[in-house]
Amino acid sequence: EARASLAELAEEFSCTLKCVRATLKRYQQTGSNASRARLGRPPTLTRREERSLWRQARKSAKIQYRELIKEASLSKTICHKTAYRALK
Repeated sequence: EARASLAELAEEFSCTLKCVRATLKRYQQTGSNASRARLGRPPTLTRREERSLWRQARKSAKIQYRELIKEASLSKTICHKTAYRALK
C-alpha cells in the first residue's frame, strides 16, 4: 500500500493542503467523507402556523396581511412579508 503525502494529494485533486487536512479529519471523525449538514436560520413559522395562515387566507380572499395574521392566532408576531412568503 503506497501512501501519498498530503501535499501530493492536494496536487492530485487540485485543492489546497488545508482542504485535504479538513477532509481527512472529517473522515476520521465521522467515517465518511460526505459534507456535514449546514445549519441556517430556523424558520419563523411552524408548519402548523403556515397551515393556519393558509386556512384563514382561503376563508377570506380579500383580507389584508395584518388582519390575516391577527385572525390566524399565531403564537408570535410576524411581519407581513413573512406571511406573504408563507402563502407564496
